[in-house]
Amino acid sequence: MNQNSDSSMVSSTQKVPGGPGSIWRKALLVLLVLASCVALFYGVEDYRGWRAWKREEARLRQAGEPLTWRELLSPAPPDEENLAAAPVYAELFEAMKDCLTAPGLSDRHEAITRASRRAKIELELPGYRIPGGGIPTWYRGLVVDMEAIANAYRHPDRPDWVERPVPVAPEGAPAEEQVLMVLGLYDEQFRAIEEAARRPRAWFPVRYEDGFNALLPHLAVLRSHIHALVLRGLCHLRQGRPEAAFRDYMTARRLVAALEEEPLLISQMVRWTEQMWTLQVPWEAMVTGAWDREQWRACDAELARVDFRKDLARAIFGERISLLSTLESLRRSRDTMMAAVLPEQTDRTVVDWTVRLMPDGWIWQNMARLSRFYSSALDLAAETHRSVPDWNALEGLEESVRKGRGGVYDFLVHLTGPSIVQCIRRAVTAQTGVNLARTAIHLELYRLEHGEYPETLAFPGGTPGWALDPWDGQPLRYRRESPRSFLLYSVGWNRQDDQGKPPLSRRLVGGNRSLWGDLVWRVPALAGPDSSTHPPHARTGPR
Repeated sequence: MNQNSDSSMVSSTQKVPGGPGSIWRKALLVLLVLASCVALFYGVEDYRGWRAWKREEARLRQAGEPLTWRELLSPAPPDEENLAAAPVYAELFEAMKDCLTAPGLSDRHEAITRASRRAKIELELPGYRIPGGGIPTWYRGLVVDMEAIANAYRHPDRPDWVERPVPVAPEGAPAEEQVLMVLGLYDEQFRAIEEAARRPRAWFPVRYEDGFNALLPHLAVLRSHIHALVLRGLCHLRQGRPEAAFRDYMTARRLVAALEEEPLLISQMVRWTEQMWTLQVPWEAMVTGAWDREQWRACDAELARVDFRKDLARAIFGERISLLSTLESLRRSRDTMMAAVLPEQTDRTVVDWTVRLMPDGWIWQNMARLSRFYSSALDLAAETHRSVPDWNALEGLEESVRKGRGGVYDFLVHLTGPSIVQCIRRAVTAQTGVNLARTAIHLELYRLEHGEYPETLAFPGGTPGWALDPWDGQPLRYRRESPRSFLLYSVGWNRQDDQGKPPLSRRLVGGNRSLWGDLVWRVPALAGPDSSTHPPHARTGPR
C-alpha cells in the first residue's frame, strides 16, 4: 500500500511531456538557430563584399585612377583668372553661403532661385512663347527662322501673363532688329558676361562632397547666357555685322569651355548640348560668306583644343566617385540617401527598409561591380589607341545590362549602366560637330584662296584626326555639288551612310530609329521657309 502510494506520488510530480516548459525551450532553440543563421549570413555576405571591394580598390589604385574628389579636382585658380569668380557668376554661390547650415535644402534653393533670376537672360519672358526647335538647325541645313522669333515678341502668347512688356520695333522693321531690341534689355548682363569671359579659367565652388545633393546653379545660368549670345550673334550676321557676330560666338564658346573642368556627367551633358548650339553661328557665317581668313583661323584654333572623349573620362571618374561616396555614406549611416538615385515612382518605404536591413557586403559588392562597369565602359569609349569607341562591345555591354536580372550585388549597375552608354553617345555627337566644323573651315579657307571648293577631301600626309567621322573612323563624307557648294556629313548614331540625308527629328541621340539620319554640314543652306529670312546684305563676301 505504501509502495503504491509512493509510486503515485512520484508519477504525479513528474513533468508532463509536451508541457509549456518544453515548448518554450524548443522555441528558444529555434530562435537561437535562426539568429545564428542570420548572423552567419550577414558575416559571410559582409566578408565577401568587403573582400570584393578591397580587390577593386587595389585595382583602381594600381591603375592610378582617382578615388576621391581631392585626387580628381584641380586647384582653384586665383580669382582674377577665374571666370566663376566674376560677379555675374560668383553671386550664385555667395547667395547660399549663409544658408548652408540651415536645416533641409529649401533655404538654399530659395537663395539660389533669387540669384539665378538676377543672373539669367530670359529669352522666353512670362507671357511670351518662343517657338521651340528654332536653334540649332545647322545639322539639317536650315538657317534659324528669325521671323518666327520676332513675331513671338511682337504678339505675346498670353498677354495677361506679361510682367515686363518688351520693346516693339517699328512696323516693317527686319526681324533681327526686333530680336535685338529685346536682347537690349540685358545689355548690362552682356557686358558682365564679356568681362567674365576674358578670364582664362573657370572653377566653380561646387560642394562635390554633397554627392547627389550638390547644387549646380551655374548650369542653367550659363545655358541662358550661351543661348542669348548665339541668338545675338545670328542677328548681327543678318545685319551684316560679322565682327560683332564673331565676338558673340567666341564669348559663347568661352562659356561652353567654362564647364570642361567639371567632373560631373550632368555638367558635361550641358556642355555637349551647348556646343551644338554655338555651331549655328559659324555655319550661318559660312553660308553667308561673312567671315575672313583670320576669323576662320581663330575659330579653328578654338575648336582644336576640344576633345570631348578625353573630357568624358574625367566626368566618368567624377560620377564614379560621387556614387561610391554616396554608397559608403549609406553603408555607414543607413539613411535613405539611396532614394536620390532611384526613379521617383519607387516606393520610398520599401527603399528605406531595404537600406536598413541589407548587409554591408551587398553595398560593397555594388561598389565593386559598379566601379568595374564604369572602367569597362571607359576603356571601350575613350582609350587613346582607338580612333572611335568600340561600338559593338559597348552595345553588347549595354544590352547585357538591360536584359540582365539585376541581383542584389549589381542592382546599381542595372540602374545606371544604360545611362552611361547613352552619355558616351552624346559625347561622340558633340565631337562630331567639332570635326564637321573644323573640316568645313578648312574647306572654306581653300575657297577663299582658290575661289572654289576642292573636288575631294584630301590632305597631304593623310587624313588628320579631326577630319575623321567619330562614329566609324572613316573620313567624313564629302561631296562637292558645285564650285561654290558642298555637302559634308557624318553617318551619325546609326552608323549607316544615308547619303547626307539629315535627321527628321531634332533628337540626335535616342528616340525613334526611323527618324535618324546623317549629321550634315551643307553650304549653302537648303531652300525653305527658314532660309528665306537671310537678307541679301548679310553676304559680305562672294560665294
